[in-house]
Amino acid sequence: MLKSPMLKNLTIEKLSHDGRGIARLDGKTLFVAGALPTETVGAKLVKSHKRFDEYQTIAVNSPAAQRSVPACSHYGSCGGCQLQHLSAQGQLEHKQVAALELIQRSSGLVPAQVLPAIQGESLGYRSRARLSAWYQNNEYRIGFREAASKNIINIDHCPTLHTQLDKLLPALPDLCTQLKLGTDLGHIDLQLHETNTDELQPALSLRVMSAFTDEQHAVLQTFAEQHGCLVNVQENKKGVTPAAHPQSMQYKLPEQKLAINFNWGDFTQANRLLNRQMVSRAVELLQLKDNDKVLDGFCGLGNFSLAIAQQAESVIGIEGSLDMTQHADNNATLNNINNVSFWQRNLMDADSLKTLSKKKFNKALIDPPRDGAKELCAMLCKHKVERLVYVSCDPANLARDAKILMEGKYQLESLYVNDMFPQSSHSEITACFTYASKKKQA
Repeated sequence: MLKSPMLKNLTIEKLSHDGRGIARLDGKTLFVAGALPTETVGAKLVKSHKRFDEYQTIAVNSPAAQRSVPACSHYGSCGGCQLQHLSAQGQLEHKQVAALELIQRSSGLVPAQVLPAIQGESLGYRSRARLSAWYQNNEYRIGFREAASKNIINIDHCPTLHTQLDKLLPALPDLCTQLKLGTDLGHIDLQLHETNTDELQPALSLRVMSAFTDEQHAVLQTFAEQHGCLVNVQENKKGVTPAAHPQSMQYKLPEQKLAINFNWGDFTQANRLLNRQMVSRAVELLQLKDNDKVLDGFCGLGNFSLAIAQQAESVIGIEGSLDMTQHADNNATLNNINNVSFWQRNLMDADSLKTLSKKKFNKALIDPPRDGAKELCAMLCKHKVERLVYVSCDPANLARDAKILMEGKYQLESLYVNDMFPQSSHSEITACFTYASKKKQA
């Protein structure tokens, strides 16, 4: 045991929902970053609160069986990952248990069936990322922010990035130096593009605070040719200005034979291979028939809508962004799908929902942002759709919305984890609800 007066020797009971170890000391709950259940660790106090304290693990005295050696040299300082010290299987088990606990505590619901998690590679999976940038003393610091800090960790390798994106990292400081951006560089976006010949091509976009010169465009064009990548410049308050290869990017859903075009600024899933599985499983859960009319709430670019439309009579896709609905329309045309319509509506606005409630649809899929979809769920309770598939990026808000659905006579048929972000504490859950009609209740 450690005897340093600066450290506390703590025994970890379980994991919190965000992946920190939980210990007790003098009747107070302690959240211990970097610790696992059953372990005893030496930890230092990071922040004290009235009802709980936050600690950071410094030494592990008795490691748990599921402890893993982190793959990244920046782990512990970079804020991007929180669970690299836990095995991949341990991460999945934790995320599933945490989701079930949240939903049961909030609504009392227990799924009739817990389906196997959807999972892929635990490293090299990220197909997009945003890098922070800092310029000082004629040097650039480019990478991710420290946990709970504005400080930037300078990185030249990230094991969670797809190799096509990761290989660009070492070249970025020199590129910025050649561009002479100084403090005008805001951030750098990385994205993976799937070509028409199924090749994977890296792409990057620079957010800058001043107009790009012809000389700078020439430097960026040379970089694009040297690294085989697409490049764009986003000038502050002037939209996106293509610097080279101005065509839009795309990702694919091979099982449905779909290609989805997108531009910089459009939302796409960060894990392209897991997204393929996620779409296929969600569509399967809807149990589609050729006479089904389906609502796709928060539809984005048509990620789910177009796959659903292949098996249903019609689909209405709703999205808050006009640009996204226009891009979704274009994707429907690109894929020769004509039984889907996309509308721009605010699904958190009562008037928009009143208009939507007058439309006929018997099934629904919703994929809301982190805020969840309590207003839409309340409307769906009145609409009484037969089946509702809820894809959630925030289990806590899914738990809140599940209570609304339960009170509207929906039952929780199944639930499972989408392991979209291995190595992080971020959880994505899909739940399938069915409406319990009086006939079914009897």
